[in-house]
Amino acid sequence: MDAPLSRHPDLYTPLPTATSIRVIELHPVQKDDQPITCTLHLTDLEHNTPKFHALSYTWGDPLYRYWFDEGKSTTWVQEVIIICNGLRVNVTANLECALRAICKDKLCVNQDDVQERNTQVGLMARIYSQASLVISWLGPADEDSEQAIPIMRRLNKLQCFDDMEEDQQCSIYTDFMKKALEDDDKAKVDSISAKDFESLTRFLARKYFFRCWVLQEVMLARHIRMLCGTDILDFSELRRVALLVAWIKEHRFHETVGQALTLPVKNNRHYDHEKAILELFHNRWRLLNPPTTQEKTLPFTFAQLLALARMTGCEDPKDKVFALLGIVPRGAFGLTADYGKSPEQVYIEALRCLIDETKNLNCLSWVTDLSDIQLGSESLKTWPINQSSPPQAWATMPPRGRDWTP
Repeated sequence: MDAPLSRHPDLYTPLPTATSIRVIELHPVQKDDQPITCTLHLTDLEHNTPKFHALSYTWGDPLYRYWFDEGKSTTWVQEVIIICNGLRVNVTANLECALRAICKDKLCVNQDDVQERNTQVGLMARIYSQASLVISWLGPADEDSEQAIPIMRRLNKLQCFDDMEEDQQCSIYTDFMKKALEDDDKAKVDSISAKDFESLTRFLARKYFFRCWVLQEVMLARHIRMLCGTDILDFSELRRVALLVAWIKEHRFHETVGQALTLPVKNNRHYDHEKAILELFHNRWRLLNPPTTQEKTLPFTFAQLLALARMTGCEDPKDKVFALLGIVPRGAFGLTADYGKSPEQVYIEALRCLIDETKNLNCLSWVTDLSDIQLGSESLKTWPINQSSPPQAWATMPPRGRDWTP
């Protein structure tokens, strides 16, 4: 068998400039059983100003798994072969599935070249902000999505959304929570079975929404198209349903519908998936609509960025810091992506930056049980604030600033 993708010696030529990137040209596939074929091209963000689409996806299993089912399914993380530049290379089944609807990432960056990886990670913000379209691949269709997507479209037609202004962001969560559903809306909600609401809940908990890199990929995108299998979703549709789910859980939690919208949790590690989606939407709006003032200020403090990443996952624990840097102007916090550093070095530098910014030690509230630390290093136990480990609950998150909603 040929070497896997990231180790294929003939696939990559050195990038000629600091702003060079690789893009994929996908070739038509006539039959479903034919492998994906594509060609890698070099282009330059600075000089060629190419028109391209960017793909946002999760490398691993994209589907929601109950905590007691995690690790049992390997379908979407298994490697499959595609043909790139005439070479047989391996990608995950989830990426191959996305490539049948489009393309990008692990193919475009040589993961074995640390210096190239450092440079390309620094360009990710520019890539996603310059893309003519960002395609958010939520993953393949499954039984839950086949039930959830039609339900979402039914719920989007409720009267409670008629007077919603799409550009009203700062108070939209608070205002919506104060609403009283009209009898007609309540009847339509109650006509949906608990089983269908459970499918909707699992769909909203897909791992895409909780991947660390998605934060900047979605927040910086000028235009987004969300795909699940062959279904196209609008980001605003997702947001309205997330609002309604939050309302139901707030006002009807102990009823059948409220319980159907609540996932089983382990060891008090509960957080509301719909609120994470609303937070992603709000922060995207906030980044793309800066205040019209003469004074130039950063859109987020470093503390706010670290808070955003605490509930997300990533393959490399260092990305809990590196994936955030593109959301603000380059060098804003004096940190740069360097994959040659250990996770301990990255976290210590990040926390020094945080303490310098906040002038306090509130970050000590982030300390988790030492048994939860997943970096495999004894040395981190002398600095146990572990950004790679999720907090016990939303309440342990650091303050988000006065303009944050919900």
